Amino acid sequence: MDRAIYIRTAAVICIITFSSVFVSIFDARAQAAQPDVSFAEELAGLGVNRIHEKKYSEAIELLNRAIAMDPAIAEAHMNLGTALLLSGDAESALAPIKKGLSLSPQSYQGFNQLGVVYDKLGRVNDAIAAFKRSVEIKDDYARGHYNLGAAYLWANKLKQASVSLRRAIELDPENNDARLNLGAVLARQDRYKDAIAEVKKVTDRAPDHENANLLLCNIYLMAEDRSSALTMYQSFKARDESLAEKMFKSIFRGQVVYVNKDQRP
Repeated sequence: MDRAIYIRTAAVICIITFSSVFVSIFDARAQAAQPDVSFAEELAGLGVNRIHEKKYSEAIELLNRAIAMDPAIAEAHMNLGTALLLSGDAESALAPIKKGLSLSPQSYQGFNQLGVVYDKLGRVNDAIAAFKRSVEIKDDYARGHYNLGAAYLWANKLKQASVSLRRAIELDPENNDARLNLGAVLARQDRYKDAIAEVKKVTDRAPDHENANLLLCNIYLMAEDRSSALTMYQSFKARDESLAEKMFKSIFRGQVVYVNKDQRP
């Protein structure tokens, strides 16, 4: 049975803060007789707050004002790109992130941001290059290794995906998405026993994890173990009708149900 499983969650976005956390900056300014931050930085900090609050249009306005006052704040440019991306304008997000990186070329978070934008635009090779640069700058950046591994999986570069995802798990053993993506890689390499074992590390600690259970069901079918897939379907039929329906489509209709294929930030 030829089933090209594709399990990939959204690339992880990070919001870049200043060298001192922006909340602390505001506290320090309120308490200090001589403030040590500029008004532009305060505006940029407010913009970050608005990103966290998902008020992206307000964030964009505040960050643009901060940049107009002080174009040298690299983080403001990068966070402007983040706000544009999250508002749905990935194309416009590229320029401010690239500008931020020109001001701060060693920003591993900035390169991660750039990779996320390229990922959103479907430019997988550019995304890979950006994520690679991110982890070259900071090798212990778990998020960057995860995004790099996911991008390699998207590009069907399974060997490289495995290396990056394993590094992400080494750095962050609680990253379920990295384990699921690694399970998908192993399944596509016909290493079904290893793939099942990896996915079960997620279901053992989160028995109702939808993506993990759906992936596990599909791997059983790839391994031509229809009996185990049916057992899963029967188990979930009573307690999770939506998930059971997705399993039904895979088992009885021969449809591969892709997990989060189009779910992007």
